[in-house]
Amino acid sequence: MSPVELTVTVGAAVSAAAERLEAAGLADPAEEARSLYALCVCGATSAATLDRYRPISPALRERFERAVERRAAGWPQQYAAGRANFRGHWLAVDRRVLIPRPETEGLVEAVVKQMQRASSRLGAFASVVADIGTGSGAIAIALALETAVAGVIATDISGEALTLAMENAAALGARDRIA
Repeated sequence: MSPVELTVTVGAAVSAAAERLEAAGLADPAEEARSLYALCVCGATSAATLDRYRPISPALRERFERAVERRAAGWPQQYAAGRANFRGHWLAVDRRVLIPRPETEGLVEAVVKQMQRASSRLGAFASVVADIGTGSGAIAIALALETAVAGVIATDISGEALTLAMENAAALGARDRIA
């Protein structure tokens, strides 16, 4: 790798990505490029702006360029980057699972509140929650990490989805609370 490649900044990489995405016909290529960068670094959408003067590492540059190519080919952003954020938990996602939806975050919020109300009425209690059709494990992981449930049972018809869900649970420190 040449010294010039080592000094590429995040800003330059994001600008090049925006050009590639514009050539692919995406409606807002600059925003798409910033969002893809954020997904690649598991950061806020402002990450590309905040990091713009920093050198981009070769590994991150390669991951980001691969995500840009996938997005230019029509892949959804989360599949292109291989990541999705769900309630602050970064999950690996790919075509084995559906991308977690923002609406589902609202569902989890309602369950968390209901569990808090039940706990305040009944005192400490042990409950087990079932996540049917777990996919990436987003709901199961969020409930395992954000509530005092005794455990979560995660099921899915797809063995490949269950594999990814358990990988996500392990990566986020929730594996011992999910079966």
